[in-house]
Amino acid sequence: MVAWPGQNKVGQVVRYIGRRHKVTPEGILHSALPDPVVVDSESAAGAHVRRLVLIERESPFYPADADTAKALDLPLVKVSLVDGEFQETADKPEPRTHKSAPKDGDK
Repeated sequence: MVAWPGQNKVGQVVRYIGRRHKVTPEGILHSALPDPVVVDSESAAGAHVRRLVLIERESPFYPADADTAKALDLPLVKVSLVDGEFQETADKPEPRTHKSAPKDGDK
């Protein structure tokens, strides 16, 4: 999780990029937002995100489109939201929609 840049973290709940926060009796939950977060690449926040991606060994983000992936030199992978977290989705072959005609000798 990556905190939004420029926050005053004293006395407030830290907000993370691409996360919502919910205060519960058990603590604070930070589940992933279902929609992509848009950050102007020319803004201070955009520069902050770009720096984080460049210095991290493993990117904390999944790019939402091909242009962002190219700009950040990250692969564009398919992801699914599962229990509040994004997970890479393995490409599965399309299911067959029709049966092949039987070949000679097949029953």
